[in-house]
Amino acid sequence: MSIYDAVAPDTGTSEAIYHQSDDFEYGHDEEMQSSNYTVELTISCRGLSSNRLLSRPSPIVVVSKKGRRDWIEYKRTEKVTNGQDPDFTEKITLDYNFHEVQLLRFSVYDNISKEGHLSDDKLIGKMVCTMGEIVKSQPRFTASIRKDGKQRPNGKIIVIPEQLQSCREMVNMKWKASKLSRKDFTGKSDPFMVFYKQNIDGSYIKCYQTEVVKHTLEPTFEQIEIPVSTLCNGDYKRTIKVEVYDWNRSGRSDTIGMFTTNLERLSRGGGYENIYRCVNPAKLARKKSYKNSGSVQLVDFRIEKMHTFVDFIRSGTEMSFIVAVDFSSSNIDQRWATSLHSHTLGKTSLYQQTIEAVGNVVGYYDTDGLFPAFGFGAKLSDAGPVSDRFALNSNERSPACEGIEGIVEAYHQSLKRVSLAEPTNLSPIIDHASSLAAGVRDSSNYFVLLIITDGQISDLDRTKAAILRAAKLPISIIIVGVGNGDFSDMNDLDGDNMPLTHQGARVDRDIVQFVPMREFLDPNNEDQPCDHDKLAKEVLEEIPEQLVAYMKSKGFRP
Repeated sequence: MSIYDAVAPDTGTSEAIYHQSDDFEYGHDEEMQSSNYTVELTISCRGLSSNRLLSRPSPIVVVSKKGRRDWIEYKRTEKVTNGQDPDFTEKITLDYNFHEVQLLRFSVYDNISKEGHLSDDKLIGKMVCTMGEIVKSQPRFTASIRKDGKQRPNGKIIVIPEQLQSCREMVNMKWKASKLSRKDFTGKSDPFMVFYKQNIDGSYIKCYQTEVVKHTLEPTFEQIEIPVSTLCNGDYKRTIKVEVYDWNRSGRSDTIGMFTTNLERLSRGGGYENIYRCVNPAKLARKKSYKNSGSVQLVDFRIEKMHTFVDFIRSGTEMSFIVAVDFSSSNIDQRWATSLHSHTLGKTSLYQQTIEAVGNVVGYYDTDGLFPAFGFGAKLSDAGPVSDRFALNSNERSPACEGIEGIVEAYHQSLKRVSLAEPTNLSPIIDHASSLAAGVRDSSNYFVLLIITDGQISDLDRTKAAILRAAKLPISIIIVGVGNGDFSDMNDLDGDNMPLTHQGARVDRDIVQFVPMREFLDPNNEDQPCDHDKLAKEVLEEIPEQLVAYMKSKGFRP
């Protein structure tokens, strides 16, 4: 049924070591027989230099993956204030593919926000290695970080890998404390809790930190949500260490006390069994009369299943595919060989290649096989106005095409009947797709809007506002840039490096993925078709996470 009916820098490392054969020994034997599995990386740094005089650095680590040509940012840790020797709580989860050379770059920056722009003057140092090197260096991988061209290291980075078991459970818990030790001259403290996971070698790594509760000895902390795999890797009997600190502006927090527990004990819920004495080991060693520094109590505890993209798809969630094609005059008239819409015998336009590459993947999840397809930026008649949205099949009441082949055919027919014009407005298309998504009140449907365009946006402010509205709805937006135009506006819309903001409002969730088509073309052979598989993978890789994030935000279950 139609939705219209229903509404690489040189690292000095030899390439030879990249092709490894040693098994990664974490996890079950049956999982090891697979050539790929998920690894969680915990990052620490030691002895970092500061870019600022007379102050300690406030570092953040940016992890990037090597793309076909450039480095692509993957994820950032949180920023640790005044941290010369930081232990980062934010984990980096990656799929380790045994048969591939997976180059990673770890860049340490000083005093930028997690969403801030990166600049060389903020860089402390960086390091490049392979995923295989990290996995092989048990129990931890250590390397110096340097600025480009500098021989003197600016500190060290430590990466601890652990294979994540197939554990899809999420811990939700709430804690409070009472009668904590006074650490401030005011007679109060600024307490926060830090949770540590035990490694296979018996050491501990930081896995979660609560907020700071100011000026109190009786704090109640906000609800904690953390994957079981992060807390104990699915082992309910593995020791969990919890430390309570007093926050100081200098960054050097004072220890209040600590205790140990495990998930098996915590799962019994709030009550006497989960009230813990908060003990400071240093005080206990030097004061015979010392008993504890207060108590910490589990108030609420539950374990919930983490639902995945596959869970929603298998339970019946449909993905409705919508296509929008740019017919603005900057593409050059299709009768010219230099036109981005040009198609001749044996050669298809970049627009058609994108429709086929993306559509053949997304279309698999849309069971009715009917795909609304639109054009924008063209005149439907010589005397008529420029249309910001028209149906490729000429049927405005029912713009759905049958199959991907139907979209391609309607696209070719439109090229024969319209005149390329200006401007290039994206907001009308986004608003129209959003109006369809707004009619869905459950987990039954999720929309994917593919916009293919060649350059700058004429209505950038209105487009940003449209995206902010769309982020509240079950929709993702893919923008593929064709040609060699200026795509700086598109990069701003993609929230990978910095969340989209407009007039002081910030987007609820990242729903835009921008990809320039030229990255998938052979620069030495313009007539060679793009790599369809790689293009589809690049533009669609964020869709599952975006779908799950939306469903979770609404409390929808499969």
